[in-house]
Amino acid sequence: MDARERDSKSIGLNFGIMSSSLARANGAHSTRDRLGYVHIDDNHGVNDDHVALFDGILKAPVIEDFLDTLVSLPYNGGLGIEFKITTPSPLSALVQARDFIREWELRRGVPA
Repeated sequence: MDARERDSKSIGLNFGIMSSSLARANGAHSTRDRLGYVHIDDNHGVNDDHVALFDGILKAPVIEDFLDTLVSLPYNGGLGIEFKITTPSPLSALVQARDFIREWELRRGVPA
């Protein structure tokens, strides 16, 4: 019996916005019933580079639309920001991503 034949709540999905983009997947709406964890990572459009947010091809409106979609599902799980540890100034990259998410939450009235 494969996972599609089971009605198991213990099987979840890790969804990544850029991984989905590279694979040309349909996105979060198509996986809403099994969405367990979401992460955002940026890249240069060819490989899954995991560069700091906004150092690749991702732009703020794309991420904001993605976050709006998560809220509309509704999704109540975690949200990770991924980048390589070799990223120049990893702490600055983390603070920039955190501040972006917090500003989005404030503009949308989404509780942190």
